[in-house]
Amino acid sequence: MGQDLPCGEYVYDHRNESLRDFIINEVFLGETGMADPSITGFFVDDFWCSNLICEESNNTIAGCPCSDPVQGPTEMDKNFQADTGLSDEDIRDITIAWNDTMGLVQEALLKNGGYTWSLIANQENANASPMMISNSNSSQCSATMRSACAGEYQDPHLFGFRLNGTNITNVDLDIAFFLSARGDYAWIGWGMFFFNLSLSLSFCLPLCVCLSSNKRKNKYAHIYTLRGMGYDMAIQP
Repeated sequence: MGQDLPCGEYVYDHRNESLRDFIINEVFLGETGMADPSITGFFVDDFWCSNLICEESNNTIAGCPCSDPVQGPTEMDKNFQADTGLSDEDIRDITIAWNDTMGLVQEALLKNGGYTWSLIANQENANASPMMISNSNSSQCSATMRSACAGEYQDPHLFGFRLNGTNITNVDLDIAFFLSARGDYAWIGWGMFFFNLSLSLSFCLPLCVCLSSNKRKNKYAHIYTLRGMGYDMAIQP
């Protein structure tokens, strides 16, 4: 450091092809990555964002608009662009190159028997958002259970606990939904927040039984049996 020199926040320039090879073969597949038998997956967090790309897409691309805190790599100092001298075009090109790198990283991990969190449905960039069921919104609950009973959550999924501060508001319902809707690969939790939870569960294979009964005025009440914890929910379609 010196006069007029900012404290360094160093990032990769993904336009560099040799860098991409290093990231894939050394960082992810090397001795401290997939070559270590104790490692089978990665949590690859954060991303690059470009104002030009967001404007061209009318903010329809994941991560747009750039607000974490500004365009460029996320969770960096807001003066990153001025400090590095990158133009808007530079940031656009690096953002595209970063996406190319991450696509090749995911492909390499899958070919080598690994996995990364960002491959899970509805998880991209830095959006670690679990799937939860509502106990207050009947239409959302009904739609979620229909999808679960149709087997739509058999791919890897993140399920979550609903919290009020650090308190879980309905642990039985959350776990019942998790056990009933999950496929072979599923996780339940809540981000980086800490809470005390003591559970004694007999984990079972996913089982969700949907029955139609009580025909009334040409409508059926659908019974969704959450066998995980013995919940029965009758929901009008």
